[in-house]
Amino acid sequence: MHRYATLDGLRGIAALAVLVYHLFEAVAFANGDAEQQMFHGFLAVDFFFLLSGFVMGHAYDNKMNAANSHNRLTFCRLMLTRIIRLHPMIIIGSLTGLIVYIAQGCTRWDGTMMPWSTILIGFILSLLIIPSPLSNDLRGNTEAFPLNGPSWSLFLEYVGSILYGLILHKLKTRHVAYIAVVSALGYAAIGILTYGDESSTLAFGWSSTTPQLIGGLLRMLTSYTIGLTLWRLIRHKRPSSLHPTVSCCIAAMLLTALLCTPSLGNLNLWYEWICICVVFPIVIWIAASESTHTTPTILHNTCTWIGELSYPLYAIHYPLIYLYIGWINQDLHPFGPYSWCTPVAIAAIAILAAVACMRLYDRPVRNWLTHATQQKR
Repeated sequence: MHRYATLDGLRGIAALAVLVYHLFEAVAFANGDAEQQMFHGFLAVDFFFLLSGFVMGHAYDNKMNAANSHNRLTFCRLMLTRIIRLHPMIIIGSLTGLIVYIAQGCTRWDGTMMPWSTILIGFILSLLIIPSPLSNDLRGNTEAFPLNGPSWSLFLEYVGSILYGLILHKLKTRHVAYIAVVSALGYAAIGILTYGDESSTLAFGWSSTTPQLIGGLLRMLTSYTIGLTLWRLIRHKRPSSLHPTVSCCIAAMLLTALLCTPSLGNLNLWYEWICICVVFPIVIWIAASESTHTTPTILHNTCTWIGELSYPLYAIHYPLIYLYIGWINQDLHPFGPYSWCTPVAIAAIAILAAVACMRLYDRPVRNWLTHATQQKR
């Protein structure tokens, strides 16, 4: 099966954007700013969902719909594949989050000490990738996964995989497109109804409140079905005349510019909605449009490596952000209260930790699990 190295590269850029976005968020908190400079960096998660729908169609459409039952990929095998892909780093992210939480005194941000029974329940739910109820809020800001905040998107990745394995792979392209349109309209509507016109945004899914959970499901379903529709529309198209290096550079620069855009005030929601529904699909179409030229080895290897690093980086970086926010709360600033040295150091540590996880844990564990499950077939 053909692998889109350019899409791997874009995934890596999106993961780095999430890291920088969260660092900017902490810096804004330290400075007392209402908004951070990289206001729309969270859209990288929507880009992840869109990529997931595209790649799931590319990787599994033919296998799930194979005429020969012997060659057909079953729902159980699909979910086993997804568990092997996602869960090793979910476990490490949960453990890292637990260690950081204990190191910070097992308290909420307001200083309230949490009982060990509540912490244990939160840890088990995190391992099982189940959102914590509001009654089990460990940090006091309604996070669905208070030990490792970004795990909410991994929960929705599982939901997307289940929907794909049970329903979406069976549907015709136009029916998937209908779902995408309805989801996109509902996604915009809940943004307006929840936040109001002047401060509307589409940053849903991270919290256990009802609007956030509903908005998160619509957020995932919108991008996931757009990505799947896009794959089915372009899979039989003739390749572009653009050289892979050119298409990769154009897509990378466009994605970076979109994610780095500062707040646009009361236009935020519509900017985000257009990015998700229109511009991000164009970015993926450009990156996936390959000419007859062979992708240069250096570009291919770089994109592949960054793409492989993206998931460990995404899964493990946020506990370090908790540490940074904790320092800010306690007026502990290793390099001064407003120095950029601290966030730069945290970014470097997060990347090094992700590289170590990728090489020493994620890659070997996934290879072992894949080999073990294949032997039992």
